[in-house]
Amino acid sequence: MRMNRPQPTTLPRLVPEPEDGAEQADAVPAAGRPPRAPASASSGKKNRRRRGRRGWVPNYHGAWGMLLLPPVVGVVVGGWSRVDAVVLPAWWCAYFSYWVLTQWLRTRTPRKRAPLRAPLTVYSAATAVLAVISLVLAPYLVRWGLLLVPLAAVAVHQSWRGKERSLLSGTVTTLAASLMAPIVYDLGTGGRGGLLGLGPQASALDGESLNGSLTGWPWMWLLTGFLAAYFVGAVPYVKTMVRRRGDPRMIAGSVGFHAAVTAAALACSATGFMSWGHALVWVLLLTRAVALPLIQRRRMAGRQPLLQVKVVGRLEIVASLLVLLSLVLD
Repeated sequence: MRMNRPQPTTLPRLVPEPEDGAEQADAVPAAGRPPRAPASASSGKKNRRRRGRRGWVPNYHGAWGMLLLPPVVGVVVGGWSRVDAVVLPAWWCAYFSYWVLTQWLRTRTPRKRAPLRAPLTVYSAATAVLAVISLVLAPYLVRWGLLLVPLAAVAVHQSWRGKERSLLSGTVTTLAASLMAPIVYDLGTGGRGGLLGLGPQASALDGESLNGSLTGWPWMWLLTGFLAAYFVGAVPYVKTMVRRRGDPRMIAGSVGFHAAVTAAALACSATGFMSWGHALVWVLLLTRAVALPLIQRRRMAGRQPLLQVKVVGRLEIVASLLVLLSLVLD
């Protein structure tokens, strides 16, 4: 009599996040989701449209908040300058150029690089022209190169090494984006704050804390610090939800960072620098940095459907708006 052998029990394991969209689609069934149906004709048209936009429109959805929120903070605190109409497009074209460059560096064949040639040329040329015009209109902007150039060099070097989505790369790019808040503030105040806001008139400029003890550049740097902290903290947090989901070290690092900034926000509220509303926002950010990655980890272990990337993205849109409002309404 023939007896069937018992099948080995497969223990649930934490599946590392794939590196691109195609692999991610293949990894979804391993997370407990049903396989996708074959692509329809309409999805084929969408793919063709996507290929046509390749290199022109960044697919890093989190980048849009970084491109828009820091200039808003700078304008609200320091006011609008006519030079902003040139500097902001220069900054946006610079980011688009950098993004296309990352695609170029990780694309190996000339055939696949061909669609990237036009956007890389257009964005790079536009950046150069607008940057020259910006420096002619506001020559004091050159001093911001002390901070921006090293950050840009690290970001490009990471892309050259094929690590454009590393923790270091995400950190330096978010720091560079956050600097647009003080740069726009510098334009709004006519450059009177001196080198990086350290001049003798720095405290006599627009903007003040809730209790009035911080004015001008000291207040602007405090706002920039919290804004940069949100964007920098979002890098490891998103990784705990997508590419490094289930990684205990990444979760611990993300939670530790958010806990430290939350403590700083509570201290600033207790001393009267900022409102308690801003501290509450950081408590919420800390809560989501703790709870959602653990939910994701539990679902992975139980082979249940994961929290989708679009859900994570929509929650971050809400979070970024809350951060913005808590900063500019103080």
